[in-house]
Amino acid sequence: SRVIDAILADPAWKARIATNSQGPLVGALGHSAGGYTVLALAGAKPDLPRMRRHCLAEASEDPIFCGMGRAGAAAPPMPPLPAAALSAKDELKDERVRAVVAMSPAGVLLTAESLATVRPATLIYEAELDRFVVPRFHAEWVASNLPAANLHRVPNAWHFAFMDTPSMSLPSPDGDVAANPPGFDRDAFLKQLAVEVTAFFDKTLI
Repeated sequence: SRVIDAILADPAWKARIATNSQGPLVGALGHSAGGYTVLALAGAKPDLPRMRRHCLAEASEDPIFCGMGRAGAAAPPMPPLPAAALSAKDELKDERVRAVVAMSPAGVLLTAESLATVRPATLIYEAELDRFVVPRFHAEWVASNLPAANLHRVPNAWHFAFMDTPSMSLPSPDGDVAANPPGFDRDAFLKQLAVEVTAFFDKTLI
């Protein structure tokens, strides 16, 4: 929201952003934790106890997500978390956001009830072989609870398929960020992704 504030306050940028009777036409795109962020901007709400329950039950099936911050080791029992979800005052929804693209979102902590109330147009991408945020717990959970989700599965793709290939090896809990599964052409996919995302925003931000 602070980024949106800054862009709309900048004369050079504000002049380039279309508006209608409801105000500026704002779209938001995010990957991984950024995917969670843009869904929160659209009205989805986190429930920390839900994430805790997930990792207590599914740590072996979603080990990287549940082991984050623990030196890449298999997740030990999680510490106690507050019994309640974030309060209403902590809501991140931004009414200016009209359309959202979430790529491999970290979505397991979002509640079904809040996802069902999301009104901006949504495009959800999942990487078929994602080990960082396993699709059935994250992207597919999000898509199955949105009122009108548009879910795209990217065949033979890992979590970092949505990022430009770095010029050097970059280690992560899921291996080298620059690596791809055998047979996956990241450059070709990113060109296709640019076309698809642009078309989605052109269609929805009117």
